[in-house]
Amino acid sequence: MTRLRIVPAVAATLLMCWVAAIAAPTARQVTKPTTTPVAGQATRPPVDAQSKAVLDRMGSFLTQAKAFSVRADVCNEQVLPSGVKVQRCASTEAFLRRPDKLHVRALGDVTNRSIWYDGSMFSILFPAKKIYVSTTAPPTLDAAMDWVMQRTEVSLPMADYFYSDPIPGLLEGVRLSHYLGDSHVMGTRCKHLAFKQANINWQVWVEDSATPVPRKVVVEYKNDPGAPQYTAMLYDWKFCDTLPDDLFVFRAPEDASRIQVVVSATEVK
Repeated sequence: MTRLRIVPAVAATLLMCWVAAIAAPTARQVTKPTTTPVAGQATRPPVDAQSKAVLDRMGSFLTQAKAFSVRADVCNEQVLPSGVKVQRCASTEAFLRRPDKLHVRALGDVTNRSIWYDGSMFSILFPAKKIYVSTTAPPTLDAAMDWVMQRTEVSLPMADYFYSDPIPGLLEGVRLSHYLGDSHVMGTRCKHLAFKQANINWQVWVEDSATPVPRKVVVEYKNDPGAPQYTAMLYDWKFCDTLPDDLFVFRAPEDASRIQVVVSATEVK
């Protein structure tokens, strides 16, 4: 990523905390690789037909969903200076209503925060610290997620699965795929897929049923020291025609202090 970002340091730090809230990197921020075909050599498609078919089915199903909620148990590996890997885990719950509503709650080892996006305002509350960020944002969820990534240069975990068309973002930058066939996640039959990109390797298990949702995601940050992994187990998917407006409206607690988000030309990320 080469663009300059102009954000206040405090606000950028708080927005980065969304990484632990829903966990999992977005493929939309991975640079596409450049390759030079060898003369006379057949070029293998980066995504095999079986994997593409499974992803397309999942993407079509999620795109058609008007509203849904999902729970996830997520763990991020952290490599200590000693080289020891430890896991930092959290339980999250996300509520989405297309085209312009999102609410996420997360609580775990080092995580205690909630996020609201109501179509005009984007807010994050840290109840234990009694502070929050609230700022105007673009009028659709797709645009708001892009805006946050562009403004802060941080990933919005699981964002690829929340877009109105999730597949382009997931496959951006993919160099190689593997269709690994049938598997089971928490007793649910799934199709297991694996993908290689420049900076990460990632896997997804897609439910093999009339509701082809992602049930498990694993991401390996292969270029980072110790190659730490992120793992998310997704469950309790619920789909409906709508969710109430009130669910997505942020109301600041009386004892919480607001952190102002002011763009400064002297603070460039």
